[in-house]
Amino acid sequence: MYICEICATAFDTPSTVTDTNTDGEHIWRENLRTCPICATAERFHHAAPCPNCDGWMNAGSILCPSCRLSLKNRFTAFVGELTAEEEEQLDAWLDGDTIQNRGEWT
Repeated sequence: MYICEICATAFDTPSTVTDTNTDGEHIWRENLRTCPICATAERFHHAAPCPNCDGWMNAGSILCPSCRLSLKNRFTAFVGELTAEEEEQLDAWLDGDTIQNRGEWT
């Protein structure tokens, strides 16, 4: 699977289009791999299913764009209700640590 970075559509196989170019003296043809939806050349990446929602994302990503936005919105809503002191404590916990160790924070 592939996913287009322009139209964000997932597809099985890129299309191939022959492009003809000239510099005024020479004519040459080249085969371009394009998105079959928007026809943009070479602006797609290997795709993988999102582990959170089974939508498509760039291979190697952690979450798809939709799930990342959802996480950001939920985190922003949570952080928006913290006091200055709670923000400072959260910063101290996360300084050089990972959120995965949150059970050990005191």
